Amino acid sequence: AGGSSGEFNFIDPSFKMPSLWRVNLAYDQQLPWWDLIGTAEIMIGQTVDDVAFRNINIEPTGETLGFDGRPLFRTVDRDFSGAYQLGNTDKGDATNFAIKLERPYRRGVWGYVSYAYGDSNVINDGTSSRAVSNWQFNEALNPNDPPLSRSDFSVEHRINASLSYRFNAESRWPTTVSGFYNLQSGRPYSYIYDRQPFLSINTENFYSNDLMYVPANEGDVEFSRGTWEQWNAFVEGEECLRNARGGIIERNACDGPWFQSFDIRIAQDLPIKRTHLQLTFDLFNFFNLLDRDSGAVRYANFNTLAEVNYEGTNDEGRPIYALSGVITDPEDNEKFEISNTRSRWRAQIGVRWTF
Repeated sequence: AGGSSGEFNFIDPSFKMPSLWRVNLAYDQQLPWWDLIGTAEIMIGQTVDDVAFRNINIEPTGETLGFDGRPLFRTVDRDFSGAYQLGNTDKGDATNFAIKLERPYRRGVWGYVSYAYGDSNVINDGTSSRAVSNWQFNEALNPNDPPLSRSDFSVEHRINASLSYRFNAESRWPTTVSGFYNLQSGRPYSYIYDRQPFLSINTENFYSNDLMYVPANEGDVEFSRGTWEQWNAFVEGEECLRNARGGIIERNACDGPWFQSFDIRIAQDLPIKRTHLQLTFDLFNFFNLLDRDSGAVRYANFNTLAEVNYEGTNDEGRPIYALSGVITDPEDNEKFEISNTRSRWRAQIGVRWTF
């Protein structure tokens, strides 16, 4: 018998373009100290219609996996690799809150300090141009009915500070020096299984959306590569894994490393008759210029880490895990990817002519 001949893609006849309700409330107050202005703002969004994807070429078998209880699936028609439907969901929300202290321009000095909190939850982030990718890379126990979970792009905490000073502010040749600081929490990510011998732990043929079961005790799992001590140390080292012991970890339950950056800008104004010329010099990620190990942006590639290969179950029905080098030899194996461009110091010069 031959393999699958292709896939179908179709749209639900009742499909609606994405829409949401958003409410924004902000308050500014002139403060009695140093000409400061205080700002507080909250923005709340609620999904009306968002995209959702289903593969109607799979269906639940009615059975579950013995050791963790996840549902199992079977293929409806093996002549086709998939039948993907674009539809809608009304689930999804976002909450953002920010506070800021700002000093407007006074005697050559201006700047601000701010803090922002964000929480965004979705059914599917819809990041791909292909239906199959949006479906297969959306981590869920039931990929045709995923629950609400944190968005891949949710940034929980962010602190910013900016300060500028203009030298010779009263002259025709002022020089402005500015600094901008950013500190923020990392993007969320999920733990999934690496490629398995039979493609998928829940038998729907895609390993890329299979959330990982976190054994609680030594007797709950067998290791074909690695040891319980190595596994236990890895779990204890991360809060999201500790909280998931004895169950299946939720999508995007984990947080990537915090990162920071500091940028410097120097602008020199030069009057030329009735026109105005400005020369600028920008230095990005100044910390990395001072220390090559500072200013690095670390993240989980595609918002997932796959450090366990599931190799079936033993005679007692316990899962068999093969651990990656990140777990068995963490000193020589980097857990996160490093963004090469954003982690390097960079400089640029610019010219702006106003006439």
